[in-house]
Amino acid sequence: FNDGCKRIAAGLFLYFLDKNKLLYKNNKKDKMGILSKYIEEVELGDITNREGLAAKIYFHELFGLDFIRTRNATDIINSSLNYIYQVVRAKIAQEIISHGYISSLGIFHCSEYNYFGFADDLIEVYRPIIDYYVIQLIIKENVSFMS
Repeated sequence: FNDGCKRIAAGLFLYFLDKNKLLYKNNKKDKMGILSKYIEEVELGDITNREGLAAKIYFHELFGLDFIRTRNATDIINSSLNYIYQVVRAKIAQEIISHGYISSLGIFHCSEYNYFGFADDLIEVYRPIIDYYVIQLIIKENVSFMS
């Protein structure tokens, strides 16, 4: 990372945390203090892993302490999140490419094997909305959390 990329990545992460705070307020969660602390402590390139720590708290608050966020799990929550993330990621990649941008040039998600790094950067803004939708869907359909 150069400093410019690190600043952009830090800005995206701060935006992600700020949107999560709004989600917490809507659900009346009690972890606002620690998330605010993480926002204040974020460094360039997230070398102190504030994103990982915030994500752990975030998912535990939303889906319970037994919940483990993983791409390979087959439970209803992870499966729902994975599916919707991929649909939104594909649409974002489609828009990036249709506007003539290079989808593989990510800011934070940089890898020679990831052809959609830029889409992965941009989806971070939508993740809290997707998470909120999934939890509302599960509540509406009365699905048990760890089925």
